[in-house]
Order: sequence, then structure tokens, then C-alpha cells
Amino acid sequence: MGSLVIRSAGAPNAVISAVQVVIKSMDATVTVKNAATVDQLYGADRAASAVTPRFYLLLMSAFAAVALSIAAIGIYGMLSYSVSRRIPEMGIRMAMGAEPAAIRRLVVRQALAPVLAGIGAGLLGAYWLTNLLRSVLYQVTPHDLLTLACVAAFMLLTAAAASYAPAHRATRVDPISALHVE
Repeated sequence: MGSLVIRSAGAPNAVISAVQVVIKSMDATVTVKNAATVDQLYGADRAASAVTPRFYLLLMSAFAAVALSIAAIGIYGMLSYSVSRRIPEMGIRMAMGAEPAAIRRLVVRQALAPVLAGIGAGLLGAYWLTNLLRSVLYQVTPHDLLTLACVAAFMLLTAAAASYAPAHRATRVDPISALHVE
């Protein structure tokens, strides 16, 4: 089973008839199915049927962007609150000689541990629940490892970016003023 695509400057229906005659003259056992112009095959009816998947794609993309924003804001808020509550601890660590890089690693590690657990749970959930979305996937297999890896990496980068400001703020703690708080 094959396809034949022909471009012509003349009337398309006349060319289709002529091509069918030539094919029959070459091999009488070959049958031509779905002989039509490009407009007939991919015209207005096809364009209208593509509107629904495009709408779902845009809707899912918007929800994904909102979810990513909420996740980043949540990570930032949780870390900011945690760092503000731990100012005396950070001051003691700085007074004891902790390097700013070690303080940053501590804060970022605190942020990334639950994010990694969430990514793991999300990947497991995505692996098992993609069968529900099978009908709206277009040219993507339900268990597309590249897509899942990219989404996980993007979420990890978002979490790292959201944790940067609180981690940087934790390294700017003045040990003397932090100890006066207690």
C-alpha cells in the first residue's frame, strides 16, 4: 500500500482521472483508493477537526503554566518562611565559621528534597495515568521518556531558581544581629 502525490497546473479532477487510467494501463490489479485533491483531503473539514485538539493543547499548556507558577511560588514561600525562622541558626553557623556556600547548599537541599520526592511521585502517576490521556496525545507515545525527563528537569530547575533568593538571603545573615534576636 502506497501513496502517490502529484502536483499539476491544470484542473485537478482531470489529472486524477488521467493518472487512474495510466495506473490501470500499467497494472490492472492495482486499485486506486481515495483519489482526491489536497483541498479535499485536508481542506476545511480537516482544519475544523484540528480545532478541538489545538484547544485542548492550549488549555493543558495554560494549566501547566499556572501549576508551574504555583509550585515555584510555593517553594519560594516555604523557603522564605523557613529561612526567616532559622535566622538564629544561620547566625550561629556563620559565627562558627560556616562558609556561605555551605549555607546555600543547606537551604537548597532543604528545598530540593521534597521536590525530588514530588517529581518521583509525579513520574509514577504520569506513567500509570497516561492511558486516560491516550486519545488526546498527538505524535507522542503515552510513555514518552524524553518528555517525562524534560518535564522533571524543568521542574527541578524551577525549584532551584525559586530557592536561590532564600538561599542567598540566608548567606547574608549577620551573626551578631542574628544572635541578638534570641
